[in-house]
Amino acid sequence: MRKLLLTATCIGFASALFMSPAGAANWDTIQGQWKQAAGKVKEKWGKLTDNEITEINGKREQLEGRLQERYGYTKEQVKKEVDDWLNGM
Repeated sequence: MRKLLLTATCIGFASALFMSPAGAANWDTIQGQWKQAAGKVKEKWGKLTDNEITEINGKREQLEGRLQERYGYTKEQVKKEVDDWLNGM
C-alpha cells in the first residue's frame, strides 16, 4: 500500500510524492517531478551544475554517472548515496 506524502519545496509550494511501504520515495515519481526534485539534488550535491541537472532529467543512471564523475564515487558508493537521499525524501 502506498501513502501520499506532501513535502514542501524550497520555493514554498507542496509537491506530492508517492511513498513505498518502507517509506522510500519511488524513483518513477522523482523522474516525473524532476523540476521539483532538481532543487533538492542541487542542495545535496552542489558540485553538479544547473546544466548537468537539466541534462539528467530524472534519469537515475545519469545522476549516478554524474555523481561518479564529480565526486569520484565508486558504483557501490553512488548507489548508496542516491538510495540514502531517496529514503530521506
